[in-house]
Amino acid sequence: MSPGQLCLICAYNQRYLCGLHSAAPTIRWMENNKTHTNKDESMPQALNPAEANRAVIEHYFAVLQGLAGDRDLADFFSDDVTWQVPRSNPHITPNPRVGHAAVMDLLHSGVGVYEAGSMAIILQPLIADQTRVAAQFSMLARLANGNPYRNDYCIVFTLRDGLICGVTEYLDTLAQDRQSA
Repeated sequence: MSPGQLCLICAYNQRYLCGLHSAAPTIRWMENNKTHTNKDESMPQALNPAEANRAVIEHYFAVLQGLAGDRDLADFFSDDVTWQVPRSNPHITPNPRVGHAAVMDLLHSGVGVYEAGSMAIILQPLIADQTRVAAQFSMLARLANGNPYRNDYCIVFTLRDGLICGVTEYLDTLAQDRQSA
């Protein structure tokens, strides 16, 4: 993807052109049919914390979906990250996962569950504040056994110093269990 093109996340949000695919991160947005950037003289050079957190999570989802390859998924997480899923999810043990290695193990263990290249994420607009970002999305995929998979998720990310240090994942565990059978 070349600079200036919209990734799926940015296209969905319809206003922000994330610029995370260019060498120098630039936030772009459309207003009155004109493109503005955070590098315009009229704009402050630093994003407020909520917008910076939103940009990190937008970039995370772009990397997760293979839309951006400029950063490893592991580089988004702090050393002391925790990942919590609903207690009703029997597939994830231990729960929560604590520490970078444990979270990476969790993410990598899910790779074999889905048919390669079949995952699609339909991300809703993100909600962000100074320390958290909420991401609501639907995931569609084909399971490794060939069955279709669809589930709705809400993940609350906690960020510190531009890194994800906490993840609380909500999903329909009954639907997950029924589709996995």
